[in-house]
Amino acid sequence: MPPDSHTTLDQQALQHLQEINAEILGQLDLDRLLASILRGAADLLDASQTNLYRYLPDRDLLATWIPFRVPQGFVSLELARGEGMGGTVLATGKGLKLADYDQWEGRTLKWPSGVTGPSLAVPVRRRDEWLGVITAGRPHGGTLYTDQDLELLQLFANQAAIAISNAQLYARVSRRADELSRLYETSLDIVSQLDLPRVLEATLQRATSLLDSRSANLRLHDAAKDRLIPLVPFQQPENIAHASLKPGEGLSGRVFVTGEPLVVNDYDNWEGRSSQYPPGVVSRAMAVPLRQAGEIIGVLALDRTADRPPFTEDDLRLLSLFANQASVAITNAHQVEELARLHAQQVEKERLDQELRTAQAVQVGLLPLELPAIPGWDIAARWRPALQLGGDYYDVIPLAAGRWGFVIADVSDKGMAAALLMASARSLFHAYAEADLRPSAVLERVNHALVATSHSGMFVTAVYAVADTTTGVIQLSAAGHPPPLLMRRPGREVRALRLGGLPLGILEEAPFQDEVIELQRGERLLFYTDGVTEARNIDNELFGASRLEACLSDFSPDSSQRLIDELDLAVRDFVGAFPQSDDVAFLAFRRC
Repeated sequence: MPPDSHTTLDQQALQHLQEINAEILGQLDLDRLLASILRGAADLLDASQTNLYRYLPDRDLLATWIPFRVPQGFVSLELARGEGMGGTVLATGKGLKLADYDQWEGRTLKWPSGVTGPSLAVPVRRRDEWLGVITAGRPHGGTLYTDQDLELLQLFANQAAIAISNAQLYARVSRRADELSRLYETSLDIVSQLDLPRVLEATLQRATSLLDSRSANLRLHDAAKDRLIPLVPFQQPENIAHASLKPGEGLSGRVFVTGEPLVVNDYDNWEGRSSQYPPGVVSRAMAVPLRQAGEIIGVLALDRTADRPPFTEDDLRLLSLFANQASVAITNAHQVEELARLHAQQVEKERLDQELRTAQAVQVGLLPLELPAIPGWDIAARWRPALQLGGDYYDVIPLAAGRWGFVIADVSDKGMAAALLMASARSLFHAYAEADLRPSAVLERVNHALVATSHSGMFVTAVYAVADTTTGVIQLSAAGHPPPLLMRRPGREVRALRLGGLPLGILEEAPFQDEVIELQRGERLLFYTDGVTEARNIDNELFGASRLEACLSDFSPDSSQRLIDELDLAVRDFVGAFPQSDDVAFLAFRRC
């Protein structure tokens, strides 16, 4: 079933899906995230085993990324396009539902018989990019899966794709920071040493360590002999460490002639393999040119054994940076150029920081400068972004005499992109909020607009309420947001209003529901974002919804502002010195 088709899903299934989605979308560690995805899929679909296959575009096949409760000995499989359930989904691009895997004519012999009966498989894609395929199975005799189960798994896979992409992006950013740190350390080595062989050996040691390589070689072009001569071989086998190459010969010769970096992950079967390299000596290799004043003077090459992962384009980019450092060590003149580059980066960073500060000031201006003074009501709010720019938003919107709209929202990301989507969502709420519209109808309109205009892969959770400030009657609707907390009197009872609803910007026909409550005098509502309940301390514990509700029961200030102050302080005390990982926002209002 296509992921954009619409089947009526019961509210309990949607609520369960949203709870699992909230868990995985808050994780950035890729390994922990993948395990959570498979546990979540198994829980969501009552599956006895689940499997997540990763798509390898360079080989056009699926390989086991992570399994869950699969039979021993079958934790690592490769499936060609069209092979088995995963390969069939890869070939068709559509989800697949089977009543009995063993009786299916497309089953692969790589999977044991007698293990899996009813089965599901759906693609995991981020827009047009294939990430992989997720499968779920029950034992023979288990309950058959339904079309609703298939749609539920596809909705979950869509959210999993967003979470995986976010975790991969976070890993790349972290790796980039580590790379820059190591490059800086390499520069210090070059500056502090004058002996050229020692400088180059230090460079190659760092390159092999950072890129998980077995050995490296640096060859310079000897114009008189027209050969590439090994200058500093590092941990290479003796039979190839000192081999000189003609321009065009082997990997280094090819890179020298073309001037283009190159990765070869199956050297023995590569058509350009040098005859000086016996079969089996090199498995995976990559090389980049060394330049001086625009002229190629040599080649830097690294290799890995066959049991290590293939080299990637990111690896090639990093090796190119190390090649620049090697060129500095050889020519000395390039050192000045490198320092100038680092200075330019610092200038650019300062310029970007200034732009971020300006953007933050603009974003703060999108929040209410002052909350309105509503007779008989006490209102307070707080916004504390994790970065310079955040994705949380709150507002109080005048609708008509005695009627006000209260909204809190959270974009599924942070930084500049989240701030832009937050600004768009704010404009949409102001455009569609009307006094005579049910909150669910406003959410429907905002959702339609976001689905039509946002292509970032992000989504927005929100709670929107319309209050009659004369009678205390409040209508509420939610879009995948943490439940508002209602504080009743007497007894300071705290009740979570679980309103359900999918986040905005995912499905065009997402359902939303309304709930009506009446605030008596002295009672209040608290809206908040998940940065409150998902705040972590140094022991990786969550602040949690139960702790928040307990705080509300313990705190009894009449002022909404004092209540938020105490809640925010409780969150800060809980987190301690641990860095804030998500934006935090509160919106509280009390009927006096």
